[in-house]
Amino acid sequence: MPRCGSLAISSRTRSRGFRASIRSASRPITANVEELIRRGLPPDNFAPRLSFFFYTYTNFFEEVAKYRASRRIWAKLLRDRYGAKEPESWRLRAACVCGGHSLTRAEPLNNIARTTIETFAVACAGVQSVFTAAYDEAFAIPTELSARTALRVQQIVAYETEVAQTADPLGGSYFVEALTDEMEKAIEGVLGEIES
Repeated sequence: MPRCGSLAISSRTRSRGFRASIRSASRPITANVEELIRRGLPPDNFAPRLSFFFYTYTNFFEEVAKYRASRRIWAKLLRDRYGAKEPESWRLRAACVCGGHSLTRAEPLNNIARTTIETFAVACAGVQSVFTAAYDEAFAIPTELSARTALRVQQIVAYETEVAQTADPLGGSYFVEALTDEMEKAIEGVLGEIES
């Protein structure tokens, strides 16, 4: 089954902020790939079927930079360090959860704004898959209305903003490029610490 995604690697951190973004992007990249290679699997055999499951927060620009930097690092590692020859192996496949830790019990309708910001961030970052939590999911089993609202958030972001119609819509922004470069260096620093 050549197009089957056989392995999803989760990256979850309970804290927020720049350091948490770096940790959540660093942790899954190294340990899992190193283990598969240690077991004798060539990267071109498994990398195209790997996907990463990330958690997203409301710090919009940081989240965009996290995914952009992760994609850069993944491509460099697979191509340059692990010797993957197929361009398909160099592509980071990211699935994201929007909501969860950022949702609050107090004034739950404000959670719709939080998940919308997060969903828009991952759309701007070009992730492949998004799960948007229902606004009441922090404290209850979602109702039909809250689940439908979460779906509508995704649809509005995708179809009414047309953000999904362009690749890397924030690319070229000095701020986003600088933050992505900073995030990339920081993630590479953590990867270096993990490996030593």
